[in-house]
Amino acid sequence: MNISKMTDMLKRYSCFVLIILAFLNHGCDGRGRESNPETDVDSDDYAQFKFDSWYSEPQGELRAATWQRIKEEQIHEVLPSKQTDAQALLASCSFVKLTEMEAMGYSPGFTQHPSKSVFLVRGVKFSGQKGVFWVYHFRDYLEVTFGCLGCELLEMTREAVVVELDFVPKEVFVTVSRAK
Repeated sequence: MNISKMTDMLKRYSCFVLIILAFLNHGCDGRGRESNPETDVDSDDYAQFKFDSWYSEPQGELRAATWQRIKEEQIHEVLPSKQTDAQALLASCSFVKLTEMEAMGYSPGFTQHPSKSVFLVRGVKFSGQKGVFWVYHFRDYLEVTFGCLGCELLEMTREAVVVELDFVPKEVFVTVSRAK
């Protein structure tokens, strides 16, 4: 294994380990996000916070369901220069099916896995904060979560994400998770 691959692997896994450790210490639900961001953290933190209209949490039985995480290699970030175009496609719907060529336009280096369909999906994150997108599914429901460690409550910004799935989503939920 060459040095650049080892460095890349260390960066990936060290970030993942830090986030997992933070979540274990901060009472998150099984999907790695705070159980209810409006009530579980200091209410003063969220008193003046404005949630983006794309933000939506699973409710009722979906909230209590056991969600499965989509593999990391099936989640692809959209280039910053392509975000405006991608978000325009998502203006009136939470996901759009893409061809492999369209996906490559949003995320260079993208290679579609056999038997998977490609979708552009909605996501949100805290403005200017570093973190990672995780995608979960329960049956044909999808949840796109932005997770960050030590991030501050800043303005929520929209971010489109490319995801490979073996089903067509019935509904896409968009959430954030933060550990102080």
